Amino acid sequence: MTEEERDQELSALLDDELSPERQGMLRAEIASDPHLQERFDALRSIDAQLGGLEAPPLPEDLRARLDLKIRAAAHSPRTRPPVQWARPLAAALAAGLFVAWLLLPAAEPQAPSVANGDPLIAVIQEASDVELAIAFEIDTLRNLEVIEELELLEALLALEEGRS
Repeated sequence: MTEEERDQELSALLDDELSPERQGMLRAEIASDPHLQERFDALRSIDAQLGGLEAPPLPEDLRARLDLKIRAAAHSPRTRPPVQWARPLAAALAAGLFVAWLLLPAAEPQAPSVANGDPLIAVIQEASDVELAIAFEIDTLRNLEVIEELELLEALLALEEGRS
């Protein structure tokens, strides 16, 4: 038994909340254990001090103020409680839309349309800004003489081919 549980049991003994059998057993333990006797005496002292305290006086008009508040609450227009189901519904809806988006088949890429008979112009017109920036950087790097390492050039070309 932990010390906290022991203190609770000693407190229950002080408050006469134990069965007569348990009271007798606990009193015998207290009599044979000096540490337990010390704990019990400390709790008894605290209990006596608290028992000697008087309850603070209540204001004389307390009953009238409470009655007034109760009547005012009974006659006030009821405010609408917050909708308890709105957040869970919104979360479920968002989750459902996300799952539907994941499960829908991806649109097949379409062949670029030929603008003015030049397929390169059609590709450039349909490319995103990021794709155009990547393509421009790769072309620029390909033309620079500072690229001496063949592995870097091959990696860049592999990236370019992967994007095509």
